[in-house]
Amino acid sequence: MMREALALAEPLGAVLGSYHPVVADNVARLRALSGLEEVSFHMSGTEAVMQAVRLARYHTRRPRLVRFAGAYHGWWGEVQP
Repeated sequence: MMREALALAEPLGAVLGSYHPVVADNVARLRALSGLEEVSFHMSGTEAVMQAVRLARYHTRRPRLVRFAGAYHGWWGEVQP
């Protein structure tokens, strides 16, 4: 499986900016497995947490969030312990 992935990605080289073309296949697989219309990828766990907090605030209209002490939620002011 790793060799197949390498064979697919290696000719494309490094992609800076937009997502790597292989991501489209991963999106299709995740959508099929989850039944969701949209999925998103982030460059780091911090970015993923930032987006999750923004989405939660938008959909709940609540300004505050709960964070658990002793857990790492990224290097971002609102979630740092």
